Amino acid sequence: MADPSPHAIHFYTSPTQSKFVMSDAVIAILTGPMGEGKTWGAVQRWFRRASSAKQYLTHGQSFNIICIRDTFENCRHSIIKTLTSEFFPKYPKLKSTWRNDYHELWIETDPRIFVEFFGIDDLPALTKLQGAVGTALIHLEECVPYTESTRTNAGVAEDVFNAALVRCMRQTGVPGSLQLTFNPPDELHWTFTRLLNRPDGSLSPLTPLITKEVFHVKPGENAFLPEIARQATKAAYEHDDAAYAR
Repeated sequence: MADPSPHAIHFYTSPTQSKFVMSDAVIAILTGPMGEGKTWGAVQRWFRRASSAKQYLTHGQSFNIICIRDTFENCRHSIIKTLTSEFFPKYPKLKSTWRNDYHELWIETDPRIFVEFFGIDDLPALTKLQGAVGTALIHLEECVPYTESTRTNAGVAEDVFNAALVRCMRQTGVPGSLQLTFNPPDELHWTFTRLLNRPDGSLSPLTPLITKEVFHVKPGENAFLPEIARQATKAAYEHDDAAYAR
């Protein structure tokens, strides 16, 4: 991002996005209201982590990422749609290739970035992570359901978090990271009890190398989101106290 060459891609971030993107924590978390740029911040961190990992990669070796949601269909309707219709059109210098019906993405940066997208909607689907050899970054997207009354977004289970934390360390010689993005959870959700309700730093005294850092996007921080969009969200959930608070 700081490369002065004419081929550099310059990303513009909000204050909280910037801190999240630059975080070197093993577990980096970006949480905040709908529409405040969590997904964009997460994608921008892909590039920063890849750039930082270049010194550890051999010539021609890619930086490998897995992006997970509760279902692949929700991946298609959210982060994949954001990438294809908004992110890459905004940065035309970034050359990318989609393969395998949008399950795989190659981004032609230095180093190359390889991203796999899939959903884990039941415990047997955790076996998909068993093949995640050579992965340096795993991104868990939309870990928290929108509301308690719908299952269209069931969120990401704690078992997936556990498996992802193990597998994000599997690209030999490359520092691994697990990043999570989600709307503010209620106090019973595992993201609150396991992550948000603990101070930043080492996740446990038994694992001092496994560090955690949480970044809270403030309402209104995304300068590109119109005020009418924020008010539409408030109007939609004004009779659902839990969803409105999130």
